Amino acid sequence: MVKKKVLIGLTYYFPYISGLSQYAKLLAEGLVKDGYRVEIITSKFENKLEDSEIIAGVKIHRLGGFKIGKGLLIPGYILKTVRLVRRNQVVNIYLPGIEGLWLALFGKLFGKKVLATYICYFSSGNRFLDRIIELWQNLVLIMADDIVIISWDYIKGYKLLKPFWGKITEIHPPIVIKETKMKMELEGKVKVGFLGRISREKNLEVLIKAMDLLPKERKNIGRKLKN
Repeated sequence: MVKKKVLIGLTYYFPYISGLSQYAKLLAEGLVKDGYRVEIITSKFENKLEDSEIIAGVKIHRLGGFKIGKGLLIPGYILKTVRLVRRNQVVNIYLPGIEGLWLALFGKLFGKKVLATYICYFSSGNRFLDRIIELWQNLVLIMADDIVIISWDYIKGYKLLKPFWGKITEIHPPIVIKETKMKMELEGKVKVGFLGRISREKNLEVLIKAMDLLPKERKNIGRKLKN
């Protein structure tokens, strides 16, 4: 049986850690386990990284570039894209990466299945730059055969995606939740939770430091709620 060949394109991939990169990593490795041949085209965001390597069965191609804000300008991207798109059957583009335009363009040119995965809204703080990036993303969405989002709630009211609702599918991140073996004695204690990615910009340390500011003896002013 011939393995189906999938090319995934995104600005940052493992070992870079973000919600977007982790989503792509889980999907890529899951597809490999299901018998697909998966390649990644991404940036070489650190000089110490290999230009090419295989991790968990996924072939990763990294290209060096110049950092511009949160993104990169990658001179050799177009030529590499042509080579990789031609030998794959499906092209999966992760937005809001602006380099995805070349993947979509060559994907359509070579008659490949083009799939756009829209993860999050991009904002640089510069209106002019944001408009340019939005235009590039819009072109990718026009060329995409199908569009994947992680949540309808997230994109409701976002005008960029409204014209494409007919080809949008909601697919939640392929996260496998493992049961922890850690036992914590929390019965009868006040519990404070955090839901999110642990990273510097989330300022989780502010939540931790705030615990010291709470009085040692606390009165529960809340009430039990149903549903």
